[in-house]
This record gives sequence, C-alpha cells and structure tokens, in this order.
Amino acid sequence: MRTFSTPFRPLSWTLLALLVVTPVAAQDFDEAEAYTTPSEIYGVFDGGLALAIPSGDFRDQTGNIGYGVNLGVGVGSRTLPFVVGVEGGFFILDSNTENVPLSTTVFGVNVDVETTNNLAQGHLFLRMQPSSGMLRPYVEGLVGAKYLFTETTVRDERRRDNDEGVFSSTNFDDWAFSYGVGAGAAIEVYRNRDAQSDLGTVSILVSARWTPGSTAEYLDAATIRDRNGNGVFDEGDADISRSRTDVIVPSIGVSITF
Repeated sequence: MRTFSTPFRPLSWTLLALLVVTPVAAQDFDEAEAYTTPSEIYGVFDGGLALAIPSGDFRDQTGNIGYGVNLGVGVGSRTLPFVVGVEGGFFILDSNTENVPLSTTVFGVNVDVETTNNLAQGHLFLRMQPSSGMLRPYVEGLVGAKYLFTETTVRDERRRDNDEGVFSSTNFDDWAFSYGVGAGAAIEVYRNRDAQSDLGTVSILVSARWTPGSTAEYLDAATIRDRNGNGVFDEGDADISRSRTDVIVPSIGVSITF
C-alpha cells in the first residue's frame, strides 16, 4: 500500500530533509553565538617597579635616585594605533632615621623618627602603539603635575618592620607642572585564547619617561632640626631648596590588555 502518491513525494523528501538539517543548523547557530569577535576597543593596565632619576638642577640639589612604583590604565583601538589614558608614580627620594628620646620627661623610652622626601607624579598620556604583535613598541606624550612632600613619621623602635607609624606629619609640600615624552615596548609572553574571557594578553613592559617639571620648593630630609627649640616645625628648622623638577623614570613591569 502506498503512503504517498507520486505528486507528494517531493514534499515528503523536503520535510525529511528539514528534520535532518534543522538540528545541525541550530547547533551551528549556537556555536556562532558562543563565539565573540574581539571588540574594537580594548583596555590596558601597566604596572611595575621604577626609578626616579633627578636631572639638571634637581639632581644637583638632591643628589639622590628615588625608587618606587609606576601604574597606568588606558583605552586603545584595534583599528587605530593609539592608546589614551592616565599614569602615575610614587617615589621615595631621600630618607633619614634617628633614634631619639620620646620626650624630656619620659626617661629611657626611645622612638625612631623617620623623615622622607617623596615625589608623586601623575600624567595624562597619548601613546602611539600597535594593538597586536609579539613585540609592540610605542612612543608617548604626557602632561600632568608633580607633588613633592616631606613627611616625618614616629615609629616604635621594637616594631621597625611595621610600615604603619605611631604618628606622622607632612612638614612641607609643593606642586609643579609636569610634562614629557616616553618610549617603551611590550613583549608578549601570554595570549588568552578563550573568547569568553576578559583577559587578552600579558606582556613584559620595559619603558622610560623623561618628565621635566616647573620650579618647586622642597626640603633636605637630613637637615630637619628643632633649631629654635620651640617644639614646632617651621621653615627655619630645615634647608629649603628651589629648582626645576626634571626627572627621568625608567621602569620594568607588566602590561595586561583586556
């Protein structure tokens, strides 16, 4: 007995084909939905250890090389070789520690008095850098500000390894306009192949920045003394220096794209 007459055979074969093809097409569609093409915009995080090398009059006045950290975040384009963002660094330029009596009325109790000269700087940057490749060199321009401050901290001499002091005070501070140029390279060491993950690449970052700064005033940490004996810090208790604040900042760290 016939199930379908001759005119209905093409229709029956069409229905059968649809039943077979539909699940396969649905699976392909799901896989297409699961795959996400890279966004045109990507993020960048930079971080590393850095030095602050004073230059010119600043070097002549301080004579010290600072050490600290440098961090930055930015946004780049996969179609244009540019990254725009903000970066900042914190450096200890000079430090002096003395073990002194807590007071003239408390006999036999000493504390550590640590005085540090510090430099913090932050800049907006515009960087020219390719978005892909095992080696991604770059050049950049920067504009921002520097903050120089001298801080005195009192620490318990039995807990010298503790970063938190008992008391602290900012003795002197000043601001300076800052600008500069930089260059570096990101050397890729890891690339994430998971399209669902936010992590892109991890690279070793080697860089250097030259950041001239306008004139500012700052103290010599080793010269702070209560010269007039009034127990209060004033400008007569330390040597005040004044110069431009040009700094060279070499750095090594990591660069992460996401």
